[in-house]
Amino acid sequence: MSDAPIIRFRVDRSSIQPGECVTFHWRVEGVQAVYFFREGERWREHGVVGQGEQQVCLSEPATYCLRVIKNDGVAEVRKITVQVQAQQSSQSSEMFSVDREEIEPREGVTFRWHVEGVKAVYFFAEGDRWKQHGVVGHGEQRVELLDTTTYVLRVIRRDDSVDDHKITVRVRAQGGPEAARMFSVDRSAIRPGECVTFRWRVDEVKAVYFHPEGDGWQDHGVPGHGEQQVCPPQTTTYCLRVINRDDSVEIHYITVQVGG
Repeated sequence: MSDAPIIRFRVDRSSIQPGECVTFHWRVEGVQAVYFFREGERWREHGVVGQGEQQVCLSEPATYCLRVIKNDGVAEVRKITVQVQAQQSSQSSEMFSVDREEIEPREGVTFRWHVEGVKAVYFFAEGDRWKQHGVVGHGEQRVELLDTTTYVLRVIRRDDSVDDHKITVRVRAQGGPEAARMFSVDRSAIRPGECVTFRWRVDEVKAVYFHPEGDGWQDHGVPGHGEQQVCPPQTTTYCLRVINRDDSVEIHYITVQVGG
């Protein structure tokens, strides 16, 4: 009585993403013939050696067969099915809102967003360099406005398509030129070692100063339109001090939280 044949058949992965590849391996000894083929194909056209491997790339689930013809002429078929996970929907969960869309000058608003299933998210004032303003998918940011401003939530999807969500916050005009003012920061919460960029716009005043709270402000004069990057080592409040033409003083505050 002859020895029983050896039949080994396996695949390196049984579940993949669309377009990925797997490798089938087999080892068969003591038989007449071996065939490796996809279920539904004509098996006689797919003869293989007794020990081998083959890579296949799939876009949908498929079953592959190893058909063995034993020495007594009896056929034995081993089957392995590779599951291909459903393609993720191009749709994503996206929410972008602000608590108020119309405010008085020097008031603040809080933007909130919740985005899932995308590659990247950016939050920035329209006209800014958006690539410098990446944010987490679920967050919020408070900004203080002195002038009507449009903010953008830019979503980069997994297929690299881009979707911009825009919200304009209107700042009610006041009499006189002093209404044209803005003070904001691109991020109000960072990790140690990270930096933020402050921006301001102040027209028709005597002088403007930008400085950390507690510092001598007289040494920190700035132009009326400008921006400045700072890298606070700890939670810090920054001030925009405005000296009006009548020598009255306005101070606007923004705090940057530095987390662990």
